[in-house]
Amino acid sequence: MTPAPATFKAPSRGAAGRLPVTLVTGFLGGGKTTLVNHILSNREGVRAAVLVNELGEIGIDNDLIVAAHDGMIELTNGCICCSTNTDLVDSIVRVLGRPEPVDHIIVETTGVADPLPVANTFQRPEFRDTLRLDAIVAVADAEQFSLDRFDGSAPRNQLRYADAILLNKCDRADAGQLDTVEAKIRSLNAQARFVRTTQSAVPLPLILDVDLFRPRHAGHDHKHGHGHLHDDGFVSLSFESDRPFSVNRFQAFLDSGRPPGLFRGKGFLWLAETGKRYVFHLVGERFTLEEDARGVGGTNRLVLIGKDLDVETLRERLSQCLAGPRASRPAS
Repeated sequence: MTPAPATFKAPSRGAAGRLPVTLVTGFLGGGKTTLVNHILSNREGVRAAVLVNELGEIGIDNDLIVAAHDGMIELTNGCICCSTNTDLVDSIVRVLGRPEPVDHIIVETTGVADPLPVANTFQRPEFRDTLRLDAIVAVADAEQFSLDRFDGSAPRNQLRYADAILLNKCDRADAGQLDTVEAKIRSLNAQARFVRTTQSAVPLPLILDVDLFRPRHAGHDHKHGHGHLHDDGFVSLSFESDRPFSVNRFQAFLDSGRPPGLFRGKGFLWLAETGKRYVFHLVGERFTLEEDARGVGGTNRLVLIGKDLDVETLRERLSQCLAGPRASRPAS
């Protein structure tokens, strides 16, 4: 296993003074957001800008948030977070135009995105003198890894074009399984730096300010760019409701009502039986439900991602999991 995390100090911009950029990629549920939070929590004197796309959600602790305005979240450690669900270039320009300079830019891609078009954004002429892509860091789930199950050009390219690969969730796999998974990944990318981790707790000097990025050019299977989400059959569903879920109905959905192509789920669930809100994560066959200490229920916000899903049928199944109006009150 890896040694204890090391605190990461301010990165060097190099002779040209360009701002380093780290691109975090990896398939659904591998641990990308956990890695981003690990980076934000283990730094000393570093002001980072974290850019997250529309399918991602960084679980920022409430006591870290100073303010949220103009689409950006200000944190107590001087870092900022913003969404790239409109345009990545626009988000970069906004970050660079802020009066308070940052020391590092971190971009978290979706779990079904090809990282190469994102990486190529930072090679554009208008950014060449300002930014340098330091590394593409991919996170892979050691427990549920399968090249066959997650087949598609985008998931494979996440590993193929990575400069560093974290084989994560090593506490959930035995030594033989870890060796097998690592061998499969190395068959796609033998040049990457490999680190085995639990909870994405990598020593930060192994992935930040490492100057590992190797320029690539898109091959024949990249001609559609960001269209890989649909080219590979992946779809996402956002579900919101001001009625709570019934515990029994939602449990039945997880046990027997889930479509086989559903790979990832995350969000906030409000349960009728308790009146409380919970943080929900689903990765493959495993799911977790933890009470959200930041507040009580009031709404459900859930994102489900999978392959070849019938979105309308899935939405109807979720609607059937909602409790009736009388059950929406917390138990006395």
